[in-house]
Amino acid sequence: NVAFDAAQFVYEDVCIEGLNHPGEVLAPTEAYRSTLRGARVAGATLRRWVLEDCRVEDSDLSNAVLSECTLLRVTFVRCRLVGVDWRLLSQLLLSVAFVDCRLSLSNFAGMGLRGTSFRDSQATEVDFTRTDLRDADFSGTDLHGSLFASTGLEGADLSRAENDDVDPSNNRVSGAVFSLQAAVRMVERFGIVVA
Repeated sequence: NVAFDAAQFVYEDVCIEGLNHPGEVLAPTEAYRSTLRGARVAGATLRRWVLEDCRVEDSDLSNAVLSECTLLRVTFVRCRLVGVDWRLLSQLLLSVAFVDCRLSLSNFAGMGLRGTSFRDSQATEVDFTRTDLRDADFSGTDLHGSLFASTGLEGADLSRAENDDVDPSNNRVSGAVFSLQAAVRMVERFGIVVA
């Protein structure tokens, strides 16, 4: 384990702890094949950070500004990510997964997130408008109040998602898997009675 040092710009194959800079502007930092544990950067600005083949665990990045950051094969585990505008990331180098995270009030509108895993998370009131979520996994995730409009959900697994409300006439859902309750709600939108 190493302590985060604002003067160090590159970390490789380590567990980084002690990143406690809420509300601050942090200099560009790169981490490869590393774990970032217990970070407290709520409301901070992380500009041009690079995380590649990393895990971020037990951290609070709520309302953080992730400007032009690169997240390649990054898994967030038990993280608080409330209110993050993910659209500010470098979308050409983006590959993430979320496990047991709080993503409420986040914005993923218009992003390419094909195959992204949102497992056992709280993703309430999240904007997924025009997002490519083909083959995404929402197992065990609460989607109450989340916005799906012109969203690509082809092949996505929402079978164990909670409170999902997807309008099939306003989204691409071919091959998507929904729970029985969600399927009944979809059919009822068209005035069809299920007995």
